[in-house]
Formats: sequence, structure tokens, C-alpha cells
Amino acid sequence: MANDGKGTQRRIIADPQKNKQTVLVAGATGILGREVARLLHEEGYRVKTFSRNPTRAQALKGIADEITTGDATNQRVSAASLTGPMPSSHASALP
Repeated sequence: MANDGKGTQRRIIADPQKNKQTVLVAGATGILGREVARLLHEEGYRVKTFSRNPTRAQALKGIADEITTGDATNQRVSAASLTGPMPSSHASALP
């Protein structure tokens, strides 16, 4: 476990494969999703984000390796962002 200096403990996982693994974070422009994306990026994962608001998604540059936007309730749009198998974190909410 590592302490980030703010009283938060987090497990550091030494995995040489993680640099090759993409993780999808849905709802990445929200408070929780942005933090999840940032932590994954810091740990060396390739981060793909899915957000509803294209303007807010621009703030993810530097954290996300790939930014996708759209309406999560639209099955066709959601399916297009989920190309290939990957772990995901769902932190989005419906409007």
C-alpha cells in the first residue's frame, strides 16, 4: 500500500502487462470518473474515456489516451465506443 500524502491509501500493483491494457472509463468527466481515469493513467494503463459532454471531455487531454463522447442511452453509440475486449469502470449517471 502507498499513501498519497492526503491520507488515502492505495495498492500499487506491479504488472508489466498493464502498460498494454486499455481500460474504458464511462462518465469520465464527473468527479468520480475523472479521478478513476487519473489514477489509472498514473498507474500506466491506457485510458479510454466515454462521456456525454464533448466540451467537458476536452479537459481529459493528458489523462485519456482516447476520448469518446456520446449518449450512453443510445445503444448504437455506446456499442461503437466498446470496440474490443477491455476492463471498464462505469461512473456515469443518466441526465
